[in-house]
Amino acid sequence: MHAHKTKSVERIVASISGLPPFPEVARRVLELSRDPDISNKEIAEVLKYDDAITANCLKLCNSSYYSLSVKVFSMHQAVNMLGLKNIIMIALASTKSLSAYAKAQQKYCMTKGELWRHSVTTAIISQLLLKYANMNEDSILFTAALLHDFGKIVLDQYMEGDVENLVELTQKEGVSLLDAEKEVFGIDHAELGGLIAEEWNFPSMLVNSIRNHHHEISSDHIPNVESWVRLSNLVFYLSFSKLTQSYHKGIMCGIDPNVLSRYRLKSEDIDAVIKALPAEIRKTEAMLKIAF
Repeated sequence: MHAHKTKSVERIVASISGLPPFPEVARRVLELSRDPDISNKEIAEVLKYDDAITANCLKLCNSSYYSLSVKVFSMHQAVNMLGLKNIIMIALASTKSLSAYAKAQQKYCMTKGELWRHSVTTAIISQLLLKYANMNEDSILFTAALLHDFGKIVLDQYMEGDVENLVELTQKEGVSLLDAEKEVFGIDHAELGGLIAEEWNFPSMLVNSIRNHHHEISSDHIPNVESWVRLSNLVFYLSFSKLTQSYHKGIMCGIDPNVLSRYRLKSEDIDAVIKALPAEIRKTEAMLKIAF
């Protein structure tokens, strides 16, 4: 590794400890969501101590979006109504640590709010894929998909003014985004995201999912949360052809049917997920707009 890259990596990694701490309430919710036997009451007991999350949940429940005849005053009622998946999304979106998701990441050609939309969309895709695989919704997978690109937020802050945006670099040189990041910084956004997740004491399953979300999907393993995140991210780029050409040259003619069969999916299931996606995105955007 060149000396300037080593220096850059050291500076970036050192900055992780200076990030705002991840809120204990939100982290606790992530931990609780791993337990399939956790009750809504237990989730509500944790959430009620965070005023921002409580305010956003109650605001949503009492909005015209739900058109309730009775007002919702408690987090227990709110959790019952919204469900764990939506609670997690609101809890994460309410934290100052993740507020940078809403900003523009100019070097990645991402406009204001685009990274958050990508993250939410990937999380939605993860649940649609489970549906077509005849599996239950999974809040852990939803969370892992939602947070997979966090490393981009930090890397974007370290790009010097004269560095071309990374997307243009990949188009000119024909290299992958991760290779371009490693060339410029000596580290890529997936590895950096994993380091941040470790710093914030995230469960190891989330750390590994963030760190490995660009690893190749193969047909010789049993899918776990990590590999479902990879597939969800891949389907996102399949569903947006312009981004597809920028980020994933050469692999977007489709996904190997042998790989899909390991997930209990077929090519037509991927088509169905992509077709169902716009309505799900509109629904989620309407909900979040009301809550924030």
